[in-house]
Order: sequence, then C-alpha cells, then structure tokens
Amino acid sequence: MTMRDGHYLSIYSFANPMAHVFDMGVRHDQCMALWCKTGRQVELKRYWEFERLSGLKHHGVSFYDTDHLINFINARISEFGLTYRDLEDVWGTPGLGRDPHKTVTDTAESIAYHSLTHLYSSLLCDTEVFRNEPVLSLALDGGPDTIIQKNARRKFYYAGAYSAPGRDI
Repeated sequence: MTMRDGHYLSIYSFANPMAHVFDMGVRHDQCMALWCKTGRQVELKRYWEFERLSGLKHHGVSFYDTDHLINFINARISEFGLTYRDLEDVWGTPGLGRDPHKTVTDTAESIAYHSLTHLYSSLLCDTEVFRNEPVLSLALDGGPDTIIQKNARRKFYYAGAYSAPGRDI
C-alpha cells in the first residue's frame, strides 16, 4: 500500500457510551499525534497527551461516542486549518479512519501487538542514535491492548530487542 501525501492522525483512545457514563478506564495514557507526509518525508506536526488537557494523570476517560471523539479531534487540529475530513487516514482507535473496524489480525506471533509497538517506538525514538549506536530496547508494559487485538492477554506482554548500528530492523 502506498501512502498518499497529506495529514495522518495516530490516536490511542476509546469511544463507548457505557465506558464514558460509568467512567470505565478502557485505555490509559490516551494521546494522539498529527503527521504530515510529503514525498518520502514524514513530519510530526503536533503531539497531544490527553492528561495534559484534562489534568487527569494517566488519562483513561472514554469518549461518549465517535462523534464526541471527532469533535475533540477537530478542536485540536483546527490550529492547522484541518478537520477530521481532511485527514488521509486515522490509526489506533477503532471507529475512526478508512477502515473503522480494523483490528490486528492474529498471527502466530507470541508477543502482544501492543508490546511490539512499544518496542519499535523505543528503538526508533531517536533515529540518530538508532543509525549510529547499538540500542538495547525493552518493552515492559503493564498489559496489552485488548481493543485492537482481542486475544492479546494470551500473548507475552514483555519484549526486548537489540539493534546494531546502521542496520534496519
């Protein structure tokens, strides 16, 4: 799949009326990032930690529904002259994006997808270090994400990797 030039949103959140009304923390440390792809370049435009907006440590409050979440998104990305409809795609939160029902297809992989995403982001959080230094990375999260991967609790939660300088993952 070739990505088109434009804006993309990665968002780790949840929308569900029951979870919202009963204050059930389905996902914690909710956040989102706005990206802009131009040619082969990808630029992070803005990153929002929801706890910085709500004042709730480890923000885990669910949105009432998808409309509530989209209104929240629109309020944030409006500073860039964008609305939800202007985004090329949205990833990370079911109910949004080109494929609103997308979840991780289970594979024979024994490590939870959520843990692997933590592992990759820690390996690549400083690309200069990744390209030039050896990196030992560990993902030691408290538990996997069962929203994106339904059987995640049957997988290993912890993951580790070593990367030699200048080598691709």
